[in-house]
This record gives sequence, structure tokens and C-alpha cells, in this order.
Amino acid sequence: MVLIDSLVFSIYRFLALPMALGILKFLSPFLSQKLQEMITDRSAQNLQALPARPIWIHASSGEIEYAKSVIRALKEGFPQIPVLVTYFSPSAKKLMQKFPGIDLAMPLPWDRPSDLEKFLNFYNPRTLLIARTDVWPELARIAKSRKIPSMLFAATFAAESSRQGFLASSLTRMALNSLSGIFCVSDEDQENLRKLGVKAPLEVAGDTRFDQVLHRLKNPNPINNALKPASTDRIFICGSTWPEDEDILFDSFAAWISRGGRIVLAPHEVSPERLSHLENQLQARQWTVTRYSKASKWESQILLVDQIGILQELYSWGHLAFVGGSFKGKVHSVMEPLCLGIPVCVGPFHTNNREALQFQFVQIQTGLYAVNVTQNANDLMQVMEKTWTLPKAQPAILQRVQRASGATEKLISWVENSLEVSEI
Repeated sequence: MVLIDSLVFSIYRFLALPMALGILKFLSPFLSQKLQEMITDRSAQNLQALPARPIWIHASSGEIEYAKSVIRALKEGFPQIPVLVTYFSPSAKKLMQKFPGIDLAMPLPWDRPSDLEKFLNFYNPRTLLIARTDVWPELARIAKSRKIPSMLFAATFAAESSRQGFLASSLTRMALNSLSGIFCVSDEDQENLRKLGVKAPLEVAGDTRFDQVLHRLKNPNPINNALKPASTDRIFICGSTWPEDEDILFDSFAAWISRGGRIVLAPHEVSPERLSHLENQLQARQWTVTRYSKASKWESQILLVDQIGILQELYSWGHLAFVGGSFKGKVHSVMEPLCLGIPVCVGPFHTNNREALQFQFVQIQTGLYAVNVTQNANDLMQVMEKTWTLPKAQPAILQRVQRASGATEKLISWVENSLEVSEI
């Protein structure tokens, strides 16, 4: 296996990667703006000096959500050490520029020795933390050769992962075996990595994104609390919805409204045309509607949210939640309502989301779970019936969330130990 992995890595290093980068550069004028930006960011990369050797975090793109709690804890625990964050996709640039605690954010160099050696010679990082999955073979190899302590955290590896193919598994195995350790999200991830042949130290440490969501709940964004419903109101929160979700949801709303319940509808897209169309659809069913940004109080049956960035705060009003995308193709995050102890409904397209799968086994009462899979409006109405008389936050959900949190603290302990060792 070692011989095969070395052969595959040589093909990757000397043939596949140079060829891919050559093709990418040749086709650059015809590529999308995002891909062109990815190329120009690296060709014009300006290495900016930091006041001291940094802690280096790599978060490919959306993986920055897994790193936020870590960055916050690093700045609290080691305020004198800069935090350098690299990304692969240009879409992560704005996310990182807005987040406090990042001293410098820049694109990850191409995975070839010359670029990486230049980067590492300049910054000489104390340690390397990689969020979630994005471990590059050459990067891992060079970090190991330089004795840079390296940890992949919030790591997941599904049994049906695309990295299980012959060539991909060899590169993945070699890259992961070059790391100092791997903090897995679950026992299943740990077992799948062992089956792959990963020999690097493995530990189940949980998911740092739970820590980030819990932090947000304790430090909410400002919202219009004049609209906040009374504690006796029963609120159904529908978050990040798409038209495919709404086709099903609207057929179920009457069951909730007829019992005196009210609904918060927060569409994923909030263009004026989309909001007007939704408002017309709801009013055509004889329901009263209030726009979030235009109201001083909420007296209607449905509150239509026309702002982004406040959904997590609005979930705190709810007794039941529906998370959108699950009747369209891919469900959005169910973590936010779960961290509040709120039962969640999803449609059939939810298997992309780990929590949507795992929390289906957290039972609240007979026939009701933390995450409830629905196929149609009748299924939604059955869940509504079961949750109507329940208290707002469910202890079974909160206990399961508590068990999944704490990954950040474990990672910071590892960083502290690695810094002590590396400084000797």
C-alpha cells in the first residue's frame, strides 16, 4: 500500500498537478470570474509580514464556519500570536475579511513545492490547523518534513465519500498520514478513516461548528424585538426556504394558523420580486402578512422576513422549525434550531447534512424526533400536531447538542501542547 501510495503521489506531483495548472492557466480567459480570480490571486500573491510567527489555519471556503470558534479561542488564549488564515476558494475572502481575530487572510499557494516552500520560509508557522477536509498532499508532506505540528479538526469521512476511489484514496491516505493528528467529528468518521488505512493519531473530538452556533446564541445579532411574539404564542419558523419548499409548506400552514399559531417565513433569497411574489401567494390564501423591515409590531398571521443575517436569532422565537432546501435538492443547516432545542422538519433532500441525519435518532416522544423527515404537507401537519402542546425547548435535543459541543476546547488544548513542544 505504501509503495502504491508513493507511486500515485509521484504521478500527482510530477504529472497530474502541473498538467492541471497548465490547462487552467491556458483556459483562464474563458473561465468564470471566480476561477479567474482564483488564478490571479495566486499569481499576484503578496506575502505580508506579521509581527511574529503565526498560528496557521487553512479553511478552504465555507469551512471558515468551523474555524470561527477556534480563531476566537486562539486570540483569547494566545493574544500575542498572530492568526494567519488561508483559503482555497475566492468566495471565502469576504467571509474572512469581516471576521475579527484574523490577522491576515490570503489564498493557499498551489500545492507544489516551490510555492509552498516560499510561503513557509516567509511565515515559518508555529502550527497548522486544517478545517474539515481540505488536506493537500504536498502541503501535508512539507509540513511534516519541517516538523510543523499539524491537526485536521472537525474531520469527516463518509463511507460513500468520493475520496474512496483508487487514486483519490491513495492521495488522501498519504496526506492524512503526514499529519500530526486528526480530530474526528464522530465514531463513524474515525472508523471510516481507519478502514481507509490512516495511521495518524485519531480522536473523536466533536464538531467546532456547534461551538460557533452556541456562541452566536449567547451573542446574538440585533433584531427588531418590538416584533417578538408573546411567550404564549406558538410560532412555526420556516428558514432559508425556496419555492419548492413553499409549495409544500403553504399547504400545511392552515393547520397551524387555524389553531391560533403564527408563522415566520424567511426565504433564502430576498429580492424585491421574490418577496412580492411570496406576499401575493400568501394573501391569495387569505392570510395576513407583515414585512419584517416595515413593521413596528407583529399582529398578522405571517411575518415575512426581508433581511438576511438574522435567521439564527429568529429561530429563538420558535416552537417548531422547518429548514429549507430539503424539498429542492440540498437542505440548509439544521444546527441553529437544534442548538435551541427546537424540533426540526426537513424534506426528503436532507442527506447532505450530517446533523439532519444524526438527530433523526434523538427521540422526544413516540413518533417525534429532533429532526423529522417529511414527504408532503400531511407529514408536516402530523409533526405540527405532536409539537403543539410541547414546551419550547426539548431537553433531549439540548442534551445531544451538549454532547456534540466542546471540540474547540479540545483543539486549543492540543495547540497549547504543540506550541510548548515546538518551542523547546
